[in-house]
Amino acid sequence: MREILDEKLARFEQLERDLIDPAVLGNSARMAAVAREHGSLARLAGKYRQFKNLNQEIADANAMLEGDDAEMHELAEAELPKLKQKREQLWQELLDMTIQHSTLIRAAPEQVYQALATAEGLDAWFTSGARVDPRPGGSIFFRWQDWGPDRVSGEERSPVLEAVPGSRFVFQWHPDNETYATTVEIDLEPAPEGTIVRLQEHGYQDTPSGREAFVNCATGWGEALTLLKFYLEHGLRY
Repeated sequence: MREILDEKLARFEQLERDLIDPAVLGNSARMAAVAREHGSLARLAGKYRQFKNLNQEIADANAMLEGDDAEMHELAEAELPKLKQKREQLWQELLDMTIQHSTLIRAAPEQVYQALATAEGLDAWFTSGARVDPRPGGSIFFRWQDWGPDRVSGEERSPVLEAVPGSRFVFQWHPDNETYATTVEIDLEPAPEGTIVRLQEHGYQDTPSGREAFVNCATGWGEALTLLKFYLEHGLRY
């Protein structure tokens, strides 16, 4: 898990540098892509940075314990338990196998729902050849063809659990492997400016592959919601 988080943080830091690179700033398409990926990684990278900072504070406190300064020794003894508790809590948050994202989209809830829960809507910004039966007991079929910078192709058929037009859409799929499914819940809240989209996904197994899938989808869903926002607000497709 630490190795995966280190990779994500390194990528986030590269994107931070890209955001102030004149060559990127001068290319609107490149700038949009960098901003989208940066936003998808921000929450995860922020928490992991805090975790690494706490590790350093704990190392510094341990060094103070080994020193000859009695006052610093006493201070370190008082602070170490608090620092370790904070670190454990933050690590548990990083390991919490629930993905949560929210974003404001300047479009009506009904428009957002159509883009998420209909074949025509999904194909307009995300998939190629999707099929959706949007009702409890129905199914959703995702199909990607040469999608994204890595030219990904794939298919996924999943059950629909809930479908309330303009309000809520829930389905299951298999981002880790076919032996178990995770549940994706999408809620749409009307707002004066449009719609607040709240997405959460849960059910990941605490295994090496489950944790890797969790981290990948945590960033992937952030990117997907940004793509949805660009499409509904500006008519742009990846």
